[in-house]
Amino acid sequence: MPTATQKKPQQKASPATMPWAKQKYVPRKVATSKDPLLVRLFSIYLVVRASVFLLLAFILSFPQENPVSSFLEAHVGLFVRHVPRDVLNGSTTVREFLLILCLLMGVLYAGTAWKWMTRFWLSRWAMMFVAGSTAIKSVLALTAPGEPVSGANAIIASALVDLSPAESGLLMLNIFINAAICLYLMFYPGVEAAFEKSELPGIA
Repeated sequence: MPTATQKKPQQKASPATMPWAKQKYVPRKVATSKDPLLVRLFSIYLVVRASVFLLLAFILSFPQENPVSSFLEAHVGLFVRHVPRDVLNGSTTVREFLLILCLLMGVLYAGTAWKWMTRFWLSRWAMMFVAGSTAIKSVLALTAPGEPVSGANAIIASALVDLSPAESGLLMLNIFINAAICLYLMFYPGVEAAFEKSELPGIA
């Protein structure tokens, strides 16, 4: 039997004995049926938007003319209002510009959809930023004055700057939808609670 003068062997330090090992680990909250209905349906909305943008990028990647790419090139005003400098000087075509834009938007929405389904807390803030900035961009597109461009790029400039009544109506609808999404994610009861910040060990 050990006497009073004998020391007990010290336990070697291990990850299990570290101070942060005793702290509670809160895993990421996954989608549940208790979340608001629109929060659950929004996952489908994000997947659809990502799929549409990636599909358009895939169609625009073909060099051959097709009805979809021709329509997009003729209605570039739905994407941007002012002519990009690279398009004006001829270093980038309208199709290449739209291809890059649709690809970036598709990847953005796909990543947001993935994080949204896991209820990662930053996905809510990211979506509020995307919806709010899209609404502001559409407002500026409706109110900004046109920039006259002459020469070989006059047709492209007209497609980008001048908006038809149908295009103006679509932009107004886009403003309403994105503003409603931003306000819903910001203020609707239960939305914030559906996205709980993951707490890693040792992080408050």
